[in-house]
Amino acid sequence: LKDVKSGTKDDRAGYLELKKHIKRKDFGILVVLETSRIARKMKELVLFFSLLNENNIEYISIREPNYNTTTPDGKFAMNIRLGLIQFERDNTAERVTDRLYFKASKGQWVNGKPPIGYKLVNKRLEIDEEKAEIVRNIYEDFLNGYSLNQINNKLQFSWGSKQVKRILTNPTYKGYIRYGTRSNRKKNNREAFIVKGWHEAIIPEEKWEKVQSKFFTYLEIDKKDWSEEFKNMSKQAYDRFAKENVV
Repeated sequence: LKDVKSGTKDDRAGYLELKKHIKRKDFGILVVLETSRIARKMKELVLFFSLLNENNIEYISIREPNYNTTTPDGKFAMNIRLGLIQFERDNTAERVTDRLYFKASKGQWVNGKPPIGYKLVNKRLEIDEEKAEIVRNIYEDFLNGYSLNQINNKLQFSWGSKQVKRILTNPTYKGYIRYGTRSNRKKNNREAFIVKGWHEAIIPEEKWEKVQSKFFTYLEIDKKDWSEEFKNMSKQAYDRFAKENVV
């Protein structure tokens, strides 16, 4: 195979064709000029050698005599290199995570794409007035008795009423930063937190808290112990109410 593009690109045609040959087990030994011609990203290199191993294909580098998996010494040297690569990759990821958690703990926005109503200017959240008005109207409508579905019917969000729920429960709108999602808490074994952010609030904190109180009232309704407000509802009417207001 002829691969003339840089090893920094993982989507080059020659490299992708090589991986197809490996998966088909078209050969038993792969001979390369040097390892950097395969890939220069640590993650991609680890994945590539895992692919070779899964398909029982040996590896020889012409300019790196120690990287020859057809011999015990060469296989040992390759395993050490891959272990060091993985070690450095894990350490780098940990350092990045530490830095992000530190910045977030000081109120800096590090969550990527800003929520509707804000825009990023020099890595800081600033209010996008046109879209911020949409957010204000959502909070006002909810406090005036509109359900999540009714609000979404007016706005036609792509994610439906779930997006309305996210807007109503996002502390960013009261001027705070929430960091540590369910997925990265599990991955990094760290606690999520909410702190005062650097940005200006779109929704006054008192109004935001009022919305939370009303919103979670819906979630706490127990079908077995209806409050005075719901005791005269039929089961069908209650289910319809819950569907419209609880996501």
